Amino acid sequence: MMSVTDNEIHKGPIAWMAGNSVAATLVMAVFLIGGLFMGLNIKQEVFPEFSLGRVNISVAYPGASPEEVENAIITVIEDAVQGLENIDEISAVADEGMAVVNITAIEGADINRLWQDIKNRVDRIATFPAEAEEPRISIAGRKREVLRLALYGNISETDLRTLADQTRDALALDTGISLVELSGVRNREIHVEISESNLRRHGITLEDVAYAISHGSVELGAGRICSSGGDILLRIRSRKEFADQFAGLPVISLADGSSLLLGDIASVKEGFDDDQDSAIRFNGQRAIIIKVYRVGNQVPVQVASAGRKAAARINTELPCGVHLAVVKDRSKVFAQRADLLLRNAYFGLGLVFFFLALFLDIRLAFWVSLGIPVSFLGSFIFLGWTDFSINVVSMFAFIVTLGIVVDDAVVV
Repeated sequence: MMSVTDNEIHKGPIAWMAGNSVAATLVMAVFLIGGLFMGLNIKQEVFPEFSLGRVNISVAYPGASPEEVENAIITVIEDAVQGLENIDEISAVADEGMAVVNITAIEGADINRLWQDIKNRVDRIATFPAEAEEPRISIAGRKREVLRLALYGNISETDLRTLADQTRDALALDTGISLVELSGVRNREIHVEISESNLRRHGITLEDVAYAISHGSVELGAGRICSSGGDILLRIRSRKEFADQFAGLPVISLADGSSLLLGDIASVKEGFDDDQDSAIRFNGQRAIIIKVYRVGNQVPVQVASAGRKAAARINTELPCGVHLAVVKDRSKVFAQRADLLLRNAYFGLGLVFFFLALFLDIRLAFWVSLGIPVSFLGSFIFLGWTDFSINVVSMFAFIVTLGIVVDDAVVV
């Protein structure tokens, strides 16, 4: 039979730590101090971020039918990106005046590199129609909404939209808020209504009016002037934005040398598009939703607090009959989960210390109980070097793990 000596029994890292208390104390101090520092700097969010692995391409083609959009925009883009590596699927939607192409990457592909490759291919396309706008190429992602507000009141849609724009700008100026967007709003449009009798009276057609509008409101590059002191870029800035500006556009030149203005033959007024799905009501009144997002490493609770304070201040400045209310606060979910985790940790630590001190020794109770914060704070040292974030999912995992750690402390 083989005999086992005491030296062979007491080999290993735990035995070494037991015999070198100074080293063990230093490791524990590193875990406590370093874990606390790393934990305070770990990103906090309501739900974990993840990439959708998709690149979106949108091209506006005003006035074009879905068939024209498909032939002139979508088919050209699909031909341009064919053959690129790391593409799993290409899907597209042709709508009236708009083309949207979604390119899904294969699993594990570098989405940023794919975006750059797609952008290079699309930028080289020279066969887009002259009326088509510049393509917008972006990586699909989910914004992290924290606070949702509702601006509502019995006023006209135009006035409510103006107040919503002012409220959005006021919220964005707050140092604790970085991104604010409007939802449930219709796009602004300039409505031009002209009767058939006016067209016949002046001998013009709707095509003539459309030509005058499209060529009278442009913003184009006009080349450059080369000189010894450097190049001077030229640009035509004649874009119109308001109804009175469009009303002053000349349509045709009259025999006496004067011009027939658009406002002389047509009704030009500002309005909104016909998207009825955008209509939102809150407390029985017309409303516009204002969404506040978390950006970068901002803490959800701090963003929500800044948004609530700013909303309370703005409420006092709104006209009579118009109100700004908090509809949803996602940071409450984060705060409730964090409170649950901390309460369980405090109760677990307190119960372990109390019962071990009661039935065994207070020094033993102290050192065993200390293993709970050392375990959790020590994990932050390693998690802080990864993409780990503190969110409702990871905090649930910590709550489950807390029970294991407390049971382990009792067994020890």
